[in-house]
Amino acid sequence: MHNVTLIKGDGIGPSIMDEAVKVINASGVRIHWEEAYAGMAAF
Repeated sequence: MHNVTLIKGDGIGPSIMDEAVKVINASGVRIHWEEAYAGMAAF
């Protein structure tokens, strides 16, 4: 299993990263996603 930090950021970042996570998860690679906050979500 791989640990990956997910930083979605602002603007279109969250919607793009949500779809990217779906694609990566569909590949069958076992990943534990650790979400970190950046941009306006961090304030």
